[in-house]
Amino acid sequence: MSAPSPSPAPPAGPRMLALAAGAAALLDADAADGLRRFLRGCRTADGAFRGRTAASDLYYTSFGLALARLFGETPDAREAAWLRGFGDGAGLDLVHFASLVRCLALADALPDPAAWRRRLAGFRLPDGSWAASRGGPSGGPYAAFLALLAMEDLGGADDPDATARSVLACRSPDGGFRGAPSNPASAPRVGPGGSPGRAQDSEGISPPADQALDAPPLGGASRPALPIVSAGATSVTAAAVVVLSAAGRAAPREILDWLLARRDPRGGWLGGADAPAPDLLSTAVALAALRIAGRTAPDPVEPDVDFIERHMRPGGGFAGHPADPVADVEYTWYALLALGAIFAA
Repeated sequence: MSAPSPSPAPPAGPRMLALAAGAAALLDADAADGLRRFLRGCRTADGAFRGRTAASDLYYTSFGLALARLFGETPDAREAAWLRGFGDGAGLDLVHFASLVRCLALADALPDPAAWRRRLAGFRLPDGSWAASRGGPSGGPYAAFLALLAMEDLGGADDPDATARSVLACRSPDGGFRGAPSNPASAPRVGPGGSPGRAQDSEGISPPADQALDAPPLGGASRPALPIVSAGATSVTAAAVVVLSAAGRAAPREILDWLLARRDPRGGWLGGADAPAPDLLSTAVALAALRIAGRTAPDPVEPDVDFIERHMRPGGGFAGHPADPVADVEYTWYALLALGAIFAA
């Protein structure tokens, strides 16, 4: 008799939304009002959100809509109208497709989730892993994480155990996880074909190893599509922990210890063992993954709180780096996610 499949954990996306919501609830009235003003200032005329430029951007809109819902904004008809301009997502790579699904879910504009699940299946490889673009090789834990969030928005994960096995193939020699398996799958994708996603241009704020944990890019100034590195990366390892948890597999203690070892005693998390300084993205995703895995934030928490607060800007939002004067909705989301993971009950 075969062993029973692990019991799936509660959905990861709602758990991260709950962490960020917890942080939002802790803000005093002035800070909350400042964040609301900041969000209104990031809105574009078509109901989307801008990124680092004045143009509407799908990637940043996924963060902006999540924040808007946290602060009580209800779906706006302009949001759904703008999102309809992307059609069925044909031609988008995985990060953009997952971003579109996330935005449609937040805008209450997903009339046929089953059809979107079939389209998402076009990124899946026969071994259960997920690719950055239709026809490409495995994108490793980060691609699996994006697919997991999209599947949750569309009604639930599909064969999470196969995805978990593919993620475990991406362990790096140093004990963390890297962006792709040592022998990437090259077989054709299961599901409908499509044109590859467009190339992405880095903004130069985060290196590829610091790729996002929650939500994907599109528009004027998007992140690199997927991190492909040989050594373990904090963001990739955090993504792996969340995917394993979603499949009902407890992350081995040594993996969680690897994440904890990336913490800088002065505050914040390093993007990898050789990173010169901590960054807000790595801090947020490491703290969230540890919480999802059942670990509390390590004591003392004050250095981490101080590190996060150094990213806050006078306009109410958070920037990606202490020296960056410009706040954006992406890093504002990460700041709330990190604070929520620190102070969650």
